[in-house]
Amino acid sequence: EWTDLVHSIHYTELEEYIQTTFHSRDNDDNNDDDDENRQEAIRTFLRRGFVLPHPHDEYYNSNPTDAGCFMNHSTTPNCGPPHGTLRWIHAGEELTMDYSANGNPSWYVNLCHKYGILTNVEIAQRQLILGDNKYVPAEYCVEQNDNCNGNNC
Repeated sequence: EWTDLVHSIHYTELEEYIQTTFHSRDNDDNNDDDDENRQEAIRTFLRRGFVLPHPHDEYYNSNPTDAGCFMNHSTTPNCGPPHGTLRWIHAGEELTMDYSANGNPSWYVNLCHKYGILTNVEIAQRQLILGDNKYVPAEYCVEQNDNCNGNNC
């Protein structure tokens, strides 16, 4: 079952897990490229996971083998609980889910912001502010910078 592949990490252990998992392999010869690659690996790790809503919001859940991490947000999703798909999906149609159903505890918000990304719930909220139902990529950054794609931030 897919849930057997989910690695749940308690929020009090998550920062240590990140530092241990994504540590610099060569501390003596660190350079800017290595640091940026490490930071991007951490951002990717955070984007590909999720936090369940309260009262289960003390855990960050990661499943790097789950293709669901590539789904974009929509306020009219075609995928989600309880059955996986919410309606008939046509060949070639983009798979979407509603990120606003995820948990958004302050520890997760702070951690995502530390690495320059928005939480899934913040992506859903941003879409409401933008006033359209287009998908909002998970790459949305916290503030405008060179990594942003222009008017999306």
